[in-house]
Amino acid sequence: MIVGHWIDCSIQKSVDFASRNSGKEKWQEAPVYQLSEVEQRHEKRSLSFVKVKIPFLGHVVSQKGIQTDSEKLRVIKEFPVPKDLMQLHSFIMLASYYCKFVKGFSLIAEPLNKLLKKNTLYIWSKDQHDAFKELKVCLMTPPILAYPNFEKLFILYTDASIFVLGAILSQKNENNCECVLAYASCTLNKYERNYSITELECLAVVWSVRHFHQYLHGQNFTVITDHVALWYLMNLSNPVGKLR
Repeated sequence: MIVGHWIDCSIQKSVDFASRNSGKEKWQEAPVYQLSEVEQRHEKRSLSFVKVKIPFLGHVVSQKGIQTDSEKLRVIKEFPVPKDLMQLHSFIMLASYYCKFVKGFSLIAEPLNKLLKKNTLYIWSKDQHDAFKELKVCLMTPPILAYPNFEKLFILYTDASIFVLGAILSQKNENNCECVLAYASCTLNKYERNYSITELECLAVVWSVRHFHQYLHGQNFTVITDHVALWYLMNLSNPVGKLR
Protein backbone atom coordinates (compact mmCIF):
# COMPACT_ATOMS: atom_id res chain seq x y z
CA MET A 1 0.00 0.00 0.00
CA ILE A 2 1.68 3.23 -1.14
CA VAL A 3 0.97 6.34 0.91
CA GLY A 4 3.50 9.07 0.16
CA HIS A 5 6.31 7.00 1.62
CA TRP A 6 5.25 3.41 2.29
CA ILE A 7 3.33 1.32 4.76
CA ASP A 8 4.10 -2.21 5.85
CA CYS A 9 0.75 -3.74 6.80
CA SER A 10 -0.35 -6.80 8.69
CA ILE A 11 -3.89 -7.68 9.71
CA GLN A 12 -3.77 -5.79 12.99
CA LYS A 13 -0.65 -3.63 12.88
CA SER A 14 1.05 -1.26 10.48
CA VAL A 15 4.10 0.98 10.48
CA ASP A 16 4.63 4.08 8.35
CA PHE A 17 8.25 5.02 7.64
CA ALA A 18 9.20 8.60 6.87
CA SER A 19 12.34 10.68 6.91
CA ARG A 20 13.03 13.20 9.65
CA ASN A 21 12.69 16.21 7.37
CA SER A 22 9.40 15.20 5.74
CA GLY A 23 6.29 17.24 6.40
CA LYS A 24 4.88 15.88 9.64
CA GLU A 25 1.30 16.91 9.01
CA LYS A 26 1.35 15.33 5.55
CA TRP A 27 2.51 11.87 6.58
CA GLN A 28 0.49 11.85 9.80
CA GLU A 29 -2.79 12.21 7.96
CA ALA A 30 -2.18 9.61 5.24
CA PRO A 31 -1.99 6.45 7.40
CA VAL A 32 -5.20 7.30 9.27
CA TYR A 33 -7.06 7.83 6.02
CA GLN A 34 -5.81 4.63 4.40
CA LEU A 35 -6.25 2.47 7.48
CA SER A 36 -9.85 3.57 7.78
CA GLU A 37 -10.42 1.91 4.39
CA VAL A 38 -8.75 -1.32 5.50
CA GLU A 39 -10.16 -1.51 9.00
CA GLN A 40 -13.13 0.67 9.90
CA ARG A 41 -12.83 -0.29 13.56
CA HIS A 42 -9.29 1.14 13.81
CA GLU A 43 -9.35 3.62 16.70
CA LYS A 44 -7.16 6.70 17.05
CA ARG A 45 -6.13 5.77 20.57
CA SER A 46 -4.21 2.81 19.11
CA LEU A 47 -2.10 5.10 16.90
CA SER A 48 1.35 6.48 17.75
CA PHE A 49 3.29 9.14 15.87
CA VAL A 50 6.89 10.40 15.72
CA LYS A 51 8.46 7.38 17.39
CA VAL A 52 12.20 6.68 17.02
CA LYS A 53 11.84 3.11 18.31
CA ILE A 54 8.75 0.91 18.39
CA PRO A 55 7.95 -2.75 19.18
CA PHE A 56 6.45 -4.48 16.16
CA LEU A 57 5.50 -8.16 15.83
CA GLY A 58 8.10 -9.37 18.31
CA HIS A 59 10.80 -7.03 17.02
CA VAL A 60 12.01 -3.53 17.80
CA VAL A 61 12.18 -1.23 14.77
CA SER A 62 14.41 1.83 15.01
CA GLN A 63 16.65 4.12 12.98
CA LYS A 64 19.55 1.71 13.57
CA GLY A 65 17.75 -1.32 12.17
CA ILE A 66 15.70 -4.30 13.32
CA GLN A 67 16.40 -6.10 16.57
CA THR A 68 14.67 -8.62 18.78
CA ASP A 69 12.19 -7.52 21.44
CA SER A 70 13.77 -8.25 24.83
CA GLU A 71 10.35 -8.70 26.41
CA LYS A 72 9.49 -11.45 23.93
CA LEU A 73 12.89 -13.09 24.40
CA ARG A 74 12.30 -13.38 28.12
CA VAL A 75 10.07 -16.38 27.42
CA ILE A 76 12.96 -18.11 25.63
CA LYS A 77 15.46 -17.15 28.33
CA GLU A 78 13.27 -18.61 31.08
CA PHE A 79 12.23 -21.68 29.09
CA PRO A 80 13.00 -24.81 31.17
CA VAL A 81 14.89 -27.82 29.86
CA PRO A 82 12.34 -29.70 27.70
CA LYS A 83 11.10 -32.88 29.37
CA ASP A 84 9.29 -34.28 26.33
CA LEU A 85 8.72 -33.81 22.61
CA MET A 86 5.90 -31.31 23.08
CA GLN A 87 8.05 -29.00 25.20
CA LEU A 88 11.01 -29.37 22.83
CA HIS A 89 8.83 -28.57 19.83
CA SER A 90 7.51 -25.47 21.60
CA PHE A 91 11.04 -24.25 22.32
CA ILE A 92 12.23 -24.79 18.75
CA MET A 93 9.20 -22.96 17.36
CA LEU A 94 9.85 -20.02 19.68
CA ALA A 95 13.55 -19.88 18.83
CA SER A 96 12.96 -20.33 15.09
CA TYR A 97 10.96 -17.11 14.95
CA TYR A 98 14.26 -15.26 15.46
CA CYS A 99 16.46 -17.56 13.36
CA LYS A 100 17.46 -14.75 10.99
CA PHE A 101 19.36 -13.16 13.91
CA VAL A 102 21.48 -16.27 14.57
CA LYS A 103 24.36 -17.32 12.34
CA GLY A 104 24.19 -21.06 11.70
CA PHE A 105 20.89 -21.51 13.53
CA SER A 106 20.14 -24.88 11.90
CA LEU A 107 23.59 -26.25 12.72
CA ILE A 108 23.25 -25.25 16.37
CA ALA A 109 19.74 -26.68 16.60
CA GLU A 110 20.58 -29.91 14.73
CA PRO A 111 20.97 -32.05 17.91
CA LEU A 112 17.55 -30.84 19.07
CA ASN A 113 15.89 -31.52 15.73
CA LYS A 114 17.21 -35.08 15.82
CA LEU A 115 14.86 -35.83 18.70
CA LEU A 116 11.86 -34.68 16.66
CA LYS A 117 12.31 -37.36 14.01
CA LYS A 118 9.86 -40.24 13.84
CA ASN A 119 10.64 -43.39 15.80
CA THR A 120 13.36 -41.61 17.79
CA LEU A 121 13.65 -42.30 21.50
CA TYR A 122 13.61 -39.07 23.53
CA ILE A 123 16.97 -39.07 25.31
CA TRP A 124 18.25 -35.69 26.48
CA SER A 125 22.04 -35.97 26.28
CA LYS A 126 24.94 -33.53 26.55
CA ASP A 127 24.69 -32.68 22.84
CA GLN A 128 21.08 -31.58 23.23
CA HIS A 129 21.79 -29.68 26.44
CA ASP A 130 24.73 -27.83 24.86
CA ALA A 131 22.64 -26.93 21.81
CA PHE A 132 19.78 -25.74 24.04
CA LYS A 133 22.13 -23.49 26.02
CA GLU A 134 23.94 -22.16 22.93
CA LEU A 135 20.69 -21.17 21.24
CA LYS A 136 19.65 -19.28 24.34
CA VAL A 137 22.99 -17.44 24.48
CA CYS A 138 22.80 -16.51 20.78
CA LEU A 139 19.25 -15.25 21.13
CA MET A 140 20.05 -13.20 24.22
CA THR A 141 22.88 -11.38 22.40
CA PRO A 142 21.51 -10.89 18.87
CA PRO A 143 22.83 -8.35 16.35
CA ILE A 144 20.89 -5.40 14.98
CA LEU A 145 20.01 -6.22 11.38
CA ALA A 146 20.35 -3.42 8.84
CA TYR A 147 17.63 -2.32 6.44
CA PRO A 148 18.07 -3.25 2.76
CA ASN A 149 18.97 -0.53 0.28
CA PHE A 150 17.77 -1.54 -3.18
CA GLU A 151 20.01 1.06 -4.79
CA LYS A 152 23.13 -0.72 -3.53
CA LEU A 153 24.78 -4.04 -4.32
CA PHE A 154 23.73 -7.05 -2.24
CA ILE A 155 26.40 -9.46 -0.99
CA LEU A 156 25.47 -13.11 -0.44
CA TYR A 157 27.78 -15.46 1.47
CA THR A 158 27.02 -19.17 1.16
CA ASP A 159 28.41 -22.28 2.82
CA ALA A 160 27.58 -25.96 3.21
CA SER A 161 28.37 -28.88 5.48
CA ILE A 162 27.15 -32.48 5.56
CA PHE A 163 24.28 -31.40 7.83
CA VAL A 164 23.18 -27.87 6.92
CA LEU A 165 23.31 -25.06 4.38
CA GLY A 166 24.03 -21.52 5.51
CA ALA A 167 23.86 -18.01 4.10
CA ILE A 168 24.47 -14.40 5.09
CA LEU A 169 22.94 -11.48 3.21
CA SER A 170 24.70 -8.16 3.66
CA GLN A 171 25.37 -4.73 2.16
CA LYS A 172 27.92 -1.98 2.62
CA ASN A 173 26.68 1.18 4.32
CA GLU A 174 27.60 4.79 3.62
CA ASN A 175 30.86 4.28 5.56
CA ASN A 176 31.76 1.28 3.37
CA CYS A 177 31.28 -1.04 6.35
CA GLU A 178 29.50 -4.32 5.68
CA CYS A 179 26.25 -4.76 7.60
CA VAL A 180 24.24 -7.97 7.95
CA LEU A 181 20.66 -7.90 6.70
CA ALA A 182 19.80 -11.47 7.69
CA TYR A 183 21.21 -14.91 8.43
CA ALA A 184 19.65 -18.05 6.98
CA SER A 185 20.21 -21.79 7.26
CA CYS A 186 18.43 -25.07 6.66
CA THR A 187 18.94 -28.74 7.50
CA LEU A 188 19.75 -31.18 4.70
CA ASN A 189 17.50 -34.18 4.13
CA LYS A 190 18.83 -37.74 4.01
CA TYR A 191 19.17 -37.68 0.21
CA GLU A 192 21.03 -34.37 0.09
CA ARG A 193 23.50 -35.65 2.67
CA ASN A 194 24.75 -38.09 0.02
CA TYR A 195 25.82 -35.24 -2.27
CA SER A 196 29.50 -34.57 -2.89
CA ILE A 197 30.94 -31.47 -1.25
CA THR A 198 30.93 -29.62 -4.58
CA GLU A 199 27.27 -30.46 -5.13
CA LEU A 200 26.49 -29.31 -1.59
CA GLU A 201 28.26 -26.00 -2.11
CA CYS A 202 26.36 -25.53 -5.37
CA LEU A 203 23.11 -26.39 -3.60
CA ALA A 204 23.95 -23.79 -0.95
CA VAL A 205 24.17 -21.08 -3.62
CA VAL A 206 20.91 -22.13 -5.29
CA TRP A 207 19.03 -22.45 -2.00
CA SER A 208 20.37 -19.12 -0.67
CA VAL A 209 19.37 -17.19 -3.79
CA ARG A 210 15.89 -18.70 -3.63
CA HIS A 211 15.59 -18.02 0.09
CA PHE A 212 16.45 -14.34 -0.35
CA HIS A 213 14.60 -13.93 -3.65
CA GLN A 214 12.52 -11.04 -2.29
CA TYR A 215 15.76 -9.05 -1.94
CA LEU A 216 17.70 -10.35 -4.94
CA HIS A 217 15.09 -10.64 -7.69
CA GLY A 218 15.92 -8.10 -10.38
CA GLN A 219 18.92 -6.82 -8.40
CA ASN A 220 22.67 -6.99 -8.91
CA PHE A 221 24.36 -9.08 -6.25
CA THR A 222 27.66 -10.81 -5.54
CA VAL A 223 27.88 -14.41 -4.34
CA ILE A 224 30.88 -15.25 -2.16
CA THR A 225 31.77 -18.89 -1.54
CA ASP A 226 34.91 -20.61 -0.27
CA HIS A 227 34.59 -23.51 -2.74
CA VAL A 228 36.81 -22.85 -5.78
CA ALA A 229 35.37 -25.78 -7.77
CA LEU A 230 32.16 -23.82 -8.29
CA TRP A 231 34.01 -21.73 -10.87
CA TYR A 232 34.32 -24.90 -12.93
CA LEU A 233 30.59 -25.59 -12.66
CA MET A 234 29.76 -22.08 -13.85
CA ASN A 235 31.64 -22.74 -17.09
CA LEU A 236 29.99 -26.07 -17.91
CA SER A 237 28.41 -25.92 -21.36
CA ASN A 238 26.16 -28.96 -20.90
CA PRO A 239 25.49 -29.65 -17.21
CA VAL A 240 23.71 -32.92 -16.44
CA GLY A 241 21.88 -34.51 -13.52
CA LYS A 242 21.56 -32.42 -10.37
CA LEU A 243 23.75 -29.67 -11.87
CA ARG A 244 21.22 -28.76 -14.57
